[in-house]
Amino acid sequence: MSEIYEAPHNIPDGFEYFDSEEELQRKLDQLAPFVGRVIIELNSLESLIDFATKEITSNSEGQDRFIYTFLSKMEFRDKVDVLTSLYGDIVENFSFPDLRDPLKQLKTRLTTACEKRNTYAHTDWSEIGKNNSVATKYAANRKGVFRVYRTFEIDDMEKDIEFIIESSEALEHFDEMLHDKINNIEP
Repeated sequence: MSEIYEAPHNIPDGFEYFDSEEELQRKLDQLAPFVGRVIIELNSLESLIDFATKEITSNSEGQDRFIYTFLSKMEFRDKVDVLTSLYGDIVENFSFPDLRDPLKQLKTRLTTACEKRNTYAHTDWSEIGKNNSVATKYAANRKGVFRVYRTFEIDDMEKDIEFIIESSEALEHFDEMLHDKINNIEP
């Protein structure tokens, strides 16, 4: 996905709206399975993050409910930060230095997944152009306010789906490695 920054009321060079509502609907129908799959995989990843957080912090069904109450009020990015901070605390306090780099890689991967989530979730798909460009968000810096356009190609969307699936697998693998180490500590 490429990004183009434009003034809020400008559209990028080469951006063309569809000539009819029917053409727009055909494009949306073409992309919908990929957008839907991205959302499905991201929701699964978020549920896995919730479960891993609950497993680390809870010792009873009552505590599970307490933890899930807090998690239900948190944004995806905050959940990533909390889980990786909990993991980091365990890695440092139990002296598992060999897990520092895998944890750092996991946090980077989960943060990237979070960014992908926000891109898909906050895009106004009804404003997609013929070249698959669509406004995804506003950005502001010292040079002004810009509208960010991204081009969504099916190949890139398929790669995003694979990345998110691999992120879930990476989380499960790290969690398993950590619990194996904890379970092998001699009293």
